Amino acid sequence: TQVVHTPAPGPIALEKVLPDALKQLDTVATNNITISGVLVAFYSGAIFAGKVQTSIDLNAFVYTLPIVLLLVTIIFSVRVFYSSGYLTDDYPTLLKKKNERLRYSSLLLEISVAVLALSVFVYLLRPT
Repeated sequence: TQVVHTPAPGPIALEKVLPDALKQLDTVATNNITISGVLVAFYSGAIFAGKVQTSIDLNAFVYTLPIVLLLVTIIFSVRVFYSSGYLTDDYPTLLKKKNERLRYSSLLLEISVAVLALSVFVYLLRPT
């Protein structure tokens, strides 16, 4: 039997694959922005349409915290697109930067959704 050795991908092969990986990170960041924006619109619309009133400061904080977190999520997602190293960093470094920024954005989105669910729960428990 003859063993055929395939050479490891060289720098040229990696340069073709990495831009696709960068595009995928940008796509995920775009999805985070879209989801956050839709949640902000629906949630804030529900607050104003429902004329949510609270005399307890803690409840007001719980009701507004999801909006603040979702807006911060949008800011972190936008940072994925505007890496400072587009012209100075090589592809692996740029991929690492974008991946790290996207990780924070995704984590914030998950926390925001959990806090949004908590705020809806607090709203449903309010005395009528």
